Amino acid sequence: MTKLELMCVGMRHHVTPTTLREISEACPLRVDIVREPENLRDENALAVKCREKPWKKMKFGYVSRQTASELSPRIDRDKLELDESWLTTVNSESGIGEMIVKARKLR
Repeated sequence: MTKLELMCVGMRHHVTPTTLREISEACPLRVDIVREPENLRDENALAVKCREKPWKKMKFGYVSRQTASELSPRIDRDKLELDESWLTTVNSESGIGEMIVKARKLR
């Protein structure tokens, strides 16, 4: 098991300023990192979605493009599995969050 420190970017585009402040105060929050191969802007897109109420299934943002370009091909080839993810902090001004992700190398 490997621990990754990732960024959640673009939160200001997906969440209202009020909700962003509430999320910031509620951290840490469990999140899912979901592959979006059909994303027209980034074929390697990794969306960050909340697992907890009251924001369950809400898209908070994305793993940064550069990091997603490294992780997504490995996920697609079943070489990497993201097991447990936490949004640990959010800067409500910049709309950037920090995450801790437990990952397993496969095969």
